[in-house]
Amino acid sequence: MRKKNFFLIFCLLAAFLAGCGNTQRKSAVVPVKQQFINIAADGAAGSHFQLSGVLAEILNKGIPGLNVSVETTDGSAAGIALLADGKAELAVAQNDVAYYAVNGTAMFQGKKIGSLRGICALYPATLHIVALERLGLKKVGDIR
Repeated sequence: MRKKNFFLIFCLLAAFLAGCGNTQRKSAVVPVKQQFINIAADGAAGSHFQLSGVLAEILNKGIPGLNVSVETTDGSAAGIALLADGKAELAVAQNDVAYYAVNGTAMFQGKKIGSLRGICALYPATLHIVALERLGLKKVGDIR
């Protein structure tokens, strides 16, 4: 149910944003300058790719001259790397991976990307930690 509600809210928000702009129409045909936006997302079967595809479709239909495409990547870190290299204008990434990139930790150790900016949170990312009972772990702090 949460995913359905989120998807509906996401689509409504994207449609609203696509509809924002000058609604006055002029009788003369004015050439529209093409603008290209590449969204880096995860693999084609992933939720980030699916959401990015819906967003691209809505924006392409709603904003004349805008050409939004979605590029499959090997995940959040790869998408952020494309952003850093100027090969994508937007990326959908997990919040922890974006944190690592901004702070230069984990897979971005020594490669801090301080110029990242978040524009929205798509949905809460719940983490489930599962362990074998025989390990005797009772809380996250018990993991070493």
